[in-house]
Amino acid sequence: MKTALPWSLALALGLAASLPGCASAAAAPPAMDDGSSSGDYGRPGLYVAVGAMRGFENFDTAGPTLRAKDSDFGFVVRGGYRLGESAALEVSLEDARGFNLEQGSSSLDVNIASVVAQGKWYFSDGMLEPYLLGGIGWARADVETLDLDGNAAFLRAGAGVDLYLSHNIALFAEVNYNRMTGDLRDLDHYDAVAGIVLRF
Repeated sequence: MKTALPWSLALALGLAASLPGCASAAAAPPAMDDGSSSGDYGRPGLYVAVGAMRGFENFDTAGPTLRAKDSDFGFVVRGGYRLGESAALEVSLEDARGFNLEQGSSSLDVNIASVVAQGKWYFSDGMLEPYLLGGIGWARADVETLDLDGNAAFLRAGAGVDLYLSHNIALFAEVNYNRMTGDLRDLDHYDAVAGIVLRF
């Protein structure tokens, strides 16, 4: 019995010393990197986007007898690079078809195809990311029935928002204004665009 007491005391002291470590391990489970940090949405990398668009005319029709109508639905294809949390650069290919000019009983369809290089500035790097954009592009307008074509540069400014469904997929919606120049200076218009973004 004389030798059993010290061994029992040593065992009890050892168990007591190990309890705080066990309790802290149970209270704080190991951290897991599930990619849920807000900064992950603003990570640098490539992306592509596709969407539908509709143009809203702000044409200079130069008189009350000539009326303009908004376009039919067209499409947008984009590719870009997210520079980080606050900025991205992208190129956008766009086709707005079916703007209409009417004078009396005469009617002309105007289609505008364009390529735009634009920058985006983000206000957040979370799941919901509002942004401003600005860029410069080149457009070709085609008047179908008269086979008249025109080409010119234009400036763009706008705003939009990305809504992330996952860390690689987002929906976007955007409105922009296009200030045309040269042969197309009378064809200023707004675009409303919506689609999906795939991040890499």
